[in-house]
Amino acid sequence: MTRLMSVIFLLSLSLCSFSIMRGASADIIPGSDDSDGAASALDLQECSAANAGKDCMDEDEVAEDHDYDGDEDWMDEDEVAEDYDYEYGNIDDPITKGDFYYANDCNNIMSSPRPVHNESTWVLLRGTYTAIMMNSAAERSSSERSSSSSSKSKSTIQFPVSYQSGFQIPFTVRQNPTSGRGVYATEDIKKGTRLWTSRTQGAMFYTGDEYRAFLNALRADLICDLLIWCYPTFYHLTPDNVDVSDEEGKSAPDEDMDKDGYYDEKGARLVIACDLDEGSFVNHAVNHDELTFGCDAEAALEYPGEGCMMHSFAVRDINAGEELKADYQAFAEADEWETFGL
Repeated sequence: MTRLMSVIFLLSLSLCSFSIMRGASADIIPGSDDSDGAASALDLQECSAANAGKDCMDEDEVAEDHDYDGDEDWMDEDEVAEDYDYEYGNIDDPITKGDFYYANDCNNIMSSPRPVHNESTWVLLRGTYTAIMMNSAAERSSSERSSSSSSKSKSTIQFPVSYQSGFQIPFTVRQNPTSGRGVYATEDIKKGTRLWTSRTQGAMFYTGDEYRAFLNALRADLICDLLIWCYPTFYHLTPDNVDVSDEEGKSAPDEDMDKDGYYDEKGARLVIACDLDEGSFVNHAVNHDELTFGCDAEAALEYPGEGCMMHSFAVRDINAGEELKADYQAFAEADEWETFGL
């Protein structure tokens, strides 16, 4: 844990310096100086991205709205363990998603409209993820004392982290009174167009402990978001789809990735996936008519070995202003949380 905190501390200094250099480049949501800043999100504040992959939204200070004063209300491992009489990391009594949800008062936090996160928040999440995975690799190497490859980080996001989004089309993120934050097309899109890719900012966790460590390194409101955004999924770890170029912003997992873990009958490994960009704002299509965001088998042929596993396409023609919605059941394995002890 000492090593992990050191890594996160150094990362925080780096991110802080980076944010200072960027100065006042972020736009503040109108009404953010109000004591009712969270409610102002209902005014359908938009992030109109002039170009694909650029996040131009800033968020209201959640700390002010939810009384997060510095570190006072952040739950660390010892506090969660004390509240629930669990020994953190104890295999017999692992801390579950429900424990995180109630320990961080997510019912209260999610009762108000959540802000659209700015670039700095996404970078914080990506940086924390890479730090967790580096620490996990160091602990694995120390305990196993095996080949040098085991000491490599299995992070699927490249470090230093970037501000790049996985979206490949111009888009906007705004509040929807019915479903909360959502992603909307800002121009007409033809069927088969690649909308988004996980190659850029898609995080993967291979154990429940890695995911728990990630959550415990964040403030409460972000934990609540991630408990909703992240999902177990089966991922094919083959040479064709893990050899990802650094130009896309994602590093390839090392060769011993698939020695342990859980697999389906096709050899795909079960992982916990978290989309650490605006892809997490894509809502679920309740009916087929709403579905716009998903797999187009023909278009996927342009990405051998990756296809619809790493890329999402327009499944039909999309009109400007239409919300992008996906079928969560097509990729999320909700029943598999228990496999990770969560």
